[in-house]
Amino acid sequence: MKKKQLNHIDLFLIFAISSFSLISKSNYEVLISPNYLNFNIYPSGLIIAYTNDDFENRTGNVFKYDKLKFDNLSKITTFENGIIACVNKDGDQMFINQELKTFSKTITMTTFRGKADGFSTYINDSFRIVPLDLNFNEIKPPKNYDDTKYKISNYLGYGNWHVILNGLSEDEEVEAETSYCGLLTKNGVKIEPKQGQFFHPFINGVSVVNLYGTKFGFINMNGDYLIDTVLTEYDYTQDMEQGITNYIQDGKKGFIFNKGLNVTKPIYDLDRIPLKMNNCYFITKDKKMGVFNKDGEIIVPFEHNDILLASQAATGFFIFQDGYKFGFKNETGKVVIKPEYKYVYPFSGKYSIVTNDGSKMGVIDRNGTLLVPFEFDKITYSDVENIFVFKKNEKFGVFKINE
Repeated sequence: MKKKQLNHIDLFLIFAISSFSLISKSNYEVLISPNYLNFNIYPSGLIIAYTNDDFENRTGNVFKYDKLKFDNLSKITTFENGIIACVNKDGDQMFINQELKTFSKTITMTTFRGKADGFSTYINDSFRIVPLDLNFNEIKPPKNYDDTKYKISNYLGYGNWHVILNGLSEDEEVEAETSYCGLLTKNGVKIEPKQGQFFHPFINGVSVVNLYGTKFGFINMNGDYLIDTVLTEYDYTQDMEQGITNYIQDGKKGFIFNKGLNVTKPIYDLDRIPLKMNNCYFITKDKKMGVFNKDGEIIVPFEHNDILLASQAATGFFIFQDGYKFGFKNETGKVVIKPEYKYVYPFSGKYSIVTNDGSKMGVIDRNGTLLVPFEFDKITYSDVENIFVFKKNEKFGVFKINE
């Protein structure tokens, strides 16, 4: 059979089709169209898109990336462990977890902060406070303790419970739950109940031990003391979103990283709040800023005057200006991205937000390749490296860079 020769029309069609394929394969995709006022974006790909950002009654929809999963939600409240509390369109109070599983047997939205592995709520069939894990299964205490001597009290998180002495009157029990507590771990009663002792719920794997309201210390998830109850200043910060605990001693701050695996000495500036970016912590010592990683290791020494310089040192890309244009140099001073932008923002992971002469924003990678064209009024980073919030025509949407 004689083969057909390609004429110029055939060649043109092949070229056109292949060119269209290249053009249509975009570096980014819009996940949520710009119809919203604000967003919460989680590493799991779950996105809350707010239609009303009034703190008293936030309304909106929940997406999994670009797929709408729950709509017309109201009274939306978010918790640091990823649980979302809301009222659904049928008027039922409901919790949503990061896997989109729901729980609606609650009679109130009361929850107890600090339980990274769950939360507590009143449920319909018992009118009692029940601790639930992040998949809404009831968390039950271990049975490795002498129930003739101890009585279970409150759940503290990470498998730990308050215990009080058994045989107390009802009034004595109420008082003991805040001033005569012990600690039950997965391995049994680790710390005996004693007068004046109270344990705060665990945050970031760390609990504050309160002794008579005047002495304070810290324990890890196993009930081991990280810092004995010798601190006298009632000033500490625990934030699940930040992921660290800081404490004050002798007028200086110290930090507890990675669920208590790394505890620093109290040698850092008292008047500066640690900032978290890209899973790194920007902290000051003697008015100079340095950077810790999430495990508490120093990755940028304390020699920078501000967060901009410290953040650039953490990424290895330093902003520089040539005339009215901005670009990036590396640690040696070599130009790695030419100064051709009206402004550039410090890299967040692999990406930097840049502006052109028309004040529109786009996104480049570490090679200087323009991945997102200059067509947005505003672009901001999210907690997910390749997902960004954008503003267009006074409304906000979300796009994702395809990696």
